[in-house]
Amino acid sequence: MVVYTTYNPLYCILFNQSDFASMQSILESECQKQIQNRLERNIIVALESVPLESMQRFANRYHQFMDTYSHGLNGKQAAWESRKYWGHRVLPES
Repeated sequence: MVVYTTYNPLYCILFNQSDFASMQSILESECQKQIQNRLERNIIVALESVPLESMQRFANRYHQFMDTYSHGLNGKQAAWESRKYWGHRVLPES
């Protein structure tokens, strides 16, 4: 919401035009660019702070859970199965 302290008739006339009202202000576009750049930097820093081994373990655990879910098990059963059948073993078909 934009609040103006002075009345500007030209702005009121322009604001009623659909193409003017749909345009972003320079301030809005610059803020979005800065936010996006800052988010990209934060993501890179966050990913670099996590060890690769932790990412790999998480990915393996994720795949174990997805495999048990694909066999029709619920969350509690999936946690039990992923603990019991780990490593080179696989979830039995039955």
